Amino acid sequence: EKAKVLAQKFWPGPLTLLVTKKEAVPDIVTSGLNTVGLRCPDHALTLQLLQSLSFPLAAPSANPFGYVSPTTPQHVNEQLGDKVAYILDGGECRVGIESTIIGFENEQATVFRLGGLAIENLEPFTGPLQVQLHSSSN
Repeated sequence: EKAKVLAQKFWPGPLTLLVTKKEAVPDIVTSGLNTVGLRCPDHALTLQLLQSLSFPLAAPSANPFGYVSPTTPQHVNEQLGDKVAYILDGGECRVGIESTIIGFENEQATVFRLGGLAIENLEPFTGPLQVQLHSSSN
């Protein structure tokens, strides 16, 4: 229920919601985990692409784990090169900061990554947030 409230309030925008996946979601999308990250970006070209599809789109981040997020199509090409078939060129990112990731366990909202949304903006809709950040330096 809290995930729906957050989606209605902050999508499209820099918020990723980790929710329990439905059976229809293939394991390859979630690396076999029982949760899936959902996002609705605030970017006109990306939204146009999503609206033109008759199916949901599953996509990884545009950078390897632990690397700084790219802010231009050129950065994506430099980091991933021939590992991707196509780069959707929507120009330079307006914000350049990752999305905030929030998950839910036993109705407790937990921040797993700080990003484009501040905790202070989220807590009126979630109640007190736990913060459980993971380091990529290990």
